[in-house]
Amino acid sequence: MPYLFNIKKLSDPEVISIVQTWLDSCAAIRPLDFNSKYLIRQNINNCKKHTYLPIGYNKLSSENQGLFNIISQK
Repeated sequence: MPYLFNIKKLSDPEVISIVQTWLDSCAAIRPLDFNSKYLIRQNINNCKKHTYLPIGYNKLSSENQGLFNIISQK
């Protein structure tokens, strides 16, 4: 969400739509065990309050090698 909100400068409704669509796809595979609407809104508020930026490519490779490998394959 930091990328959509702080880099792409999308509006709240646009971010909500994109993230909710993605979470709905995830829920089709495995039911979500959290309130997605609440979590999306909370994260948008955090992005506004703290101006979080998305994790950088190099930092991702050192902090989450599994996710880095998945992203690198695409």
